[in-house]
Formats: sequence, structure tokens, C-alpha cells
Amino acid sequence: NGWFGDYDKLAMTKLFIKEIFNMDERKAEKKFLFIGDSPNSGPFLESPALSVGVANIKRFLTKMEFLPKYITSGRGSLGFAEMASIILKKRNINKRSKICQ
Repeated sequence: NGWFGDYDKLAMTKLFIKEIFNMDERKAEKKFLFIGDSPNSGPFLESPALSVGVANIKRFLTKMEFLPKYITSGRGSLGFAEMASIILKKRNINKRSKICQ
């Protein structure tokens, strides 16, 4: 990962959300989940209300200014899959509860 200029992941993600989804930052923070795995994920963890670290982030926690709200038990892609599974289960539970009402 590399680039030229004064950019960072968070600034460019905010620009992408604004330009592509036409969504302001406050609304985006309620709709998006960020999953990170290392200290360079730090700026993302400060901003979104929903932030997740995969298990391998644990070794960096003492060096990070901003911490995830939740840490998966799985490392790397297994942690991502774990979080995706939780989201899908919650979504299915919510759909079923609306049908039963």
C-alpha cells in the first residue's frame, strides 16, 4: 500500500462515501462498520461508532491511541468472516422478528 500526496485511508474513505454514496459523515458512521487489523487502522477506530479489530490487533493495543469497540476471536480473514457471520445472523433475527409481529 502506498501513495503520493497528503492522503490517508480515513480521509479518502470519507471522500469516497461523500462522492459515491452522497452521504454525510454522521449518517455514514451509523451505517458503516470498519474492521481493522493493525495500528494504521487507528484513525478509522476513532471515527466510526461501529469499529472492530480482528484478533491479531491485540498485540498492538498498547501502541494505539484509538481502540476498536469489539475484537473478534479469529485472526485475519477468519476474524473478518466471524464478524460477517455475526452481522448476517443479526440481520436474519431482525427479519424473522418483523415477520412474527
